[in-house]
Amino acid sequence: MRPNLSFITWLSVACSIAAWAGVVIFATSIQDSAQNASTQAGSEQTASDQQPLALKMHTLAKDTSLVRIVLETALQNDPLSIAGMISQAGTDAGVALHVSDAISEGTAPVSGGARSSATQAGPLQAPAIDFTVEADGAFRDLIQAAAFLESLPVPSKIERLDFGYTPASGGVPTSSWHMSAQVRILTGSNLSS
Repeated sequence: MRPNLSFITWLSVACSIAAWAGVVIFATSIQDSAQNASTQAGSEQTASDQQPLALKMHTLAKDTSLVRIVLETALQNDPLSIAGMISQAGTDAGVALHVSDAISEGTAPVSGGARSSATQAGPLQAPAIDFTVEADGAFRDLIQAAAFLESLPVPSKIERLDFGYTPASGGVPTSSWHMSAQVRILTGSNLSS
């Protein structure tokens, strides 16, 4: 008995289709395994990248907490104690500094510092007071007083500093100078009148 030629042909076609289907299924499973492995490696890499970033953010927040406390403490001075600091700076320099005006300037921009998401849009604001300070004395002492004003233990800035020689009066020679300064000091105190 001779097997039918068409039966053998159809059987070989069916076997080859089954073999090709097996090859396709095997290739797809290999591709899926490779894709899953790369996805898993990518997620592990992302997780390992995010862990140091989270640690850095936590460390930064911890490091700046002390700075925030120091800044808040420095800003909690009332205008009267600030005027006392200014007068003491003059005493330390050997001249009498006179505070003639203290004008509330509302708010002034503060650079740097940690900001909450509510203040991300604009600069950080803090109430400021402008003090007008005047003194008479020897030029060296006035320069020393200006240096002390520049280094007050509060967030401050000398906005204007003028020196003028005081002319002799009544023919008596003098070595006296006059200093006028405008010092802006940031404060956290409530300045409402």
